[in-house]
Amino acid sequence: MYLLDNIYNNNNNSDNNNHFFFFCIIMYRAIKISKPSKKEVKREIITFNDLSELPYQSDEADVVVKVSYTTLNYKDGIVLTGGAGVATQFPIVGGMDFSGKVVSSKSDKFKKGDSVVLTGGYAGQHMDGGYADIVKTKSEWLIPLPNYINEREAMIIGTAGFTAMQ
Repeated sequence: MYLLDNIYNNNNNSDNNNHFFFFCIIMYRAIKISKPSKKEVKREIITFNDLSELPYQSDEADVVVKVSYTTLNYKDGIVLTGGAGVATQFPIVGGMDFSGKVVSSKSDKFKKGDSVVLTGGYAGQHMDGGYADIVKTKSEWLIPLPNYINEREAMIIGTAGFTAMQ
């Protein structure tokens, strides 16, 4: 602390100028699925502090969401086991369904703090999905949650539930 205090005070070490610095590095977690070989699938929990560190980001994604809840459905199982026909590339962060709060948005449709849900889009298939603490996705895939449904309740239904209701 002395060195940092000295730098901050332009090397003026006065007893009246005691400063304490606290550094906080926010680390997020995600489940990354990769296929090192045709028959081998690797699933690992990774940590990151910037979305650019994730394997499959899209320039078209315009909303960042802090994920509150996610689900596991059939297609997620195919991705998690490295099966063909669902994920367009590996490595990828899985998770096709998630709900959470908007952290930032470049879209006029959403603002910081909005509760949203994503089900049945292409998250976890055509770009990183909801098996992460924070995710960047396309606004056109998100649905604003009405006040009478919370994020947990939205994920209890999930894509499989919506499909069953049709």
